[in-house]
Amino acid sequence: EYERVRRLKVMEEEKEKERTLAAIQNDTREAAEVLDTVALRRLALALEKAASHNQAMRVKFPDEPLKFMESEVELDEQLRRFAAVASAPELYGEMVRLKCLQTLVALLLHENTDVALSALGVLREITELDEDAAPTTAEALVEALMGTQVVSVLSQNISRLDERGSREDAQGVHDSLAVVENMTELRPAVCAAVMDTRAFMQWLMRRVEAKAFDENRLYCSEVLSILLQDREETQELFGKMNGIDTLLKALSRYKRKDAASTEEEEMVENLFNCLCSVLMLPANRARFLAAEGLELMLLMLQEKKGARKGAIKVLDYALQGEGDASAALCHRFVEALGLKSLFPLLMKTPAKFKPDAAQLEEHVVSLVVSLSRHLAGDAQLRFMNKFIERDFVKTDRLV
Repeated sequence: EYERVRRLKVMEEEKEKERTLAAIQNDTREAAEVLDTVALRRLALALEKAASHNQAMRVKFPDEPLKFMESEVELDEQLRRFAAVASAPELYGEMVRLKCLQTLVALLLHENTDVALSALGVLREITELDEDAAPTTAEALVEALMGTQVVSVLSQNISRLDERGSREDAQGVHDSLAVVENMTELRPAVCAAVMDTRAFMQWLMRRVEAKAFDENRLYCSEVLSILLQDREETQELFGKMNGIDTLLKALSRYKRKDAASTEEEEMVENLFNCLCSVLMLPANRARFLAAEGLELMLLMLQEKKGARKGAIKVLDYALQGEGDASAALCHRFVEALGLKSLFPLLMKTPAKFKPDAAQLEEHVVSLVVSLSRHLAGDAQLRFMNKFIERDFVKTDRLV
């Protein structure tokens, strides 16, 4: 009896191996099929049919999930199969022509968030093009996606996800940010359209301002930095939507404490970089002045925490340049006793700054230049007196 049972067990194990091998071979054949146009059309048709059938079943049996569950499983399976298209960017032109992207974007709003997250994962993979991909392929892909109002749809889907309560939902938020980042890398001009999508930007700003730190908050700061870097149009739009207040509120939490991890430090650095980017515009310098951003940066210098590095950089960007806003900031800097914090940094590099000593000196000297250009009256006399006191020691340091 024992021997009979053993033989049956061996036979069952052999059958299981055969089934596994057959499944692998089947997946390999499917992957190979998506490398040609005919197979792509077959996949596109199957996906469209599965989406339509599922929608019809949901309409027919809205209160009977068991009736449409099978069609939902089939739709999810078709999404899994369609993901193989990401390995064949040479077929993207045909994919755009077949309007597959419209189907995928529409599925982001599917009643079942599991299906929506599957569609989102496919979009993320499709937008992750290699650097050697043809420029026309990237252009066609992004243009087609923007034509579907994908950023607005992403923001609608994000609003119903529970990041804290579900790991899958948190991954969905991460994938949404990845789609936006991928599109901006493929076509930088998209940044203005993303910034102009108010629902997405309002969510992004709330997420950046949140108290609790997590990986998605870090990713939000990275995406925001990309949107604002070297683009006057997005910098202006961000300033008009009270973005400077958002950044100052987020950074104010670090005036008396350091970031708890290297990832959180990276996020804080991203937020300082965002602030520096928007301060390139004179109108945003005026907003920074009105929001008492200069006073916050000076507090960070006085507290001598990790945020001090970013604060000195922001002050440099805020005070340099031409215009009334820069002059007003320079005078406010003196009134707020900023010279008391600036000149010790000129005379000696703090130990914490040693790895970035050259960068610190650049910002400090740039601040001195800005103050010497814009100050007048009593503020100028107070500034110049610093170079006379103590037997010209600060003048010697400059020399």
